[in-house]
Amino acid sequence: MTTKKINNNFDDLSILILSCDKYSDLWPYFAFFFDKYWLDCPCPIYLFSNEKDFKHQNIKNIKTGKFIDWSTNLLKGLEQVKTKNVLILLEDELLDKTINNKEFQKTYVNLKNNCFNHCQIKSNVDYPRDSIIKNNLGIINKGMPYSANVIGFWNKDFLEKTLIAGESPWNFEIMGSYRVSYSDGIYFLPDSFYHAINGVGKGEWFSEAVTFCEKHGLIIDETKRKIKRGNSQLKQSFQDTVFSLVRSINWRKRVRLMNTLRKLFVSY
Repeated sequence: MTTKKINNNFDDLSILILSCDKYSDLWPYFAFFFDKYWLDCPCPIYLFSNEKDFKHQNIKNIKTGKFIDWSTNLLKGLEQVKTKNVLILLEDELLDKTINNKEFQKTYVNLKNNCFNHCQIKSNVDYPRDSIIKNNLGIINKGMPYSANVIGFWNKDFLEKTLIAGESPWNFEIMGSYRVSYSDGIYFLPDSFYHAINGVGKGEWFSEAVTFCEKHGLIIDETKRKIKRGNSQLKQSFQDTVFSLVRSINWRKRVRLMNTLRKLFVSY
C-alpha cells in the first residue's frame, strides 16, 4: 500500500465525499474517475458512510452510524474531521477532466487570503453579470438565492453552524442559502478547476452518465440501480428545463416575486 504524502499547503484541508450506505453501489464508479483524473490529489480524502466499509488505497472511511437524516449524519461525520476547512464532493458526481494541482493550490490559497466561509466550485452555474470578480474569485451577492451549494469549499465551523438537523441536501441548498445569504466570505469560481458530470438523479442513473461510464469500460448493474428511461427521463428533462428558466430570471426580481407571494399566501 502506498502512503500518501500530504502537501503542507493543504494541511488544514480535507476532502469529504458525502454518501450513505444506500448509495454504496456508486462508490467504485466515483473512485475510478477520481483515480483517473486526480490520482495525485494532495489532501487526505474521506468517504462518509453509515456502517459499510469501502476499501481504497487513498480513501479512508468515516462512519456516521445508522442513517437518521442527511444533515444529522453529516454533523456526526464532521465531528470526526480535524481540519479547519473541507472540500465537499458527492458520490454521484463523476470527474470528467483532470484536476491541475497548481490551479487547485492557487484557488485554495486565494480563498484563504480572502477569509472564505464557503465557495461554490461547480462550473455549470450562471452567476449574475454584475458580480464582482477578482483573481478568479467571485463574490456572491448578499441575499442571492442558492448562495449555498453542498459541493464546494467550506470553513468547517461555519458549515456546522449552518446545518440544522432534519434537512435533506435539497432542503439545505434552499433553506441553508437563506441562512448564509447575508454572511461574509461567500464566493464562487467563474473558472473552476472542478469538472464533473452528475451521475444520478432521484435515485436513478442518468443515461448520459451511463454512456460516459461505458466509454471507460464500466458496466452499470441495473439490478442495483435503475437507469432513467421513458416517463422518468421525460420528467427529469421537464424539471431541468423549468429550473433553467427560473434561474435565467434576474435573481433580484425572483426574490421580489417570492416575497410578494409570501405576503399574499402566508399568514404570520
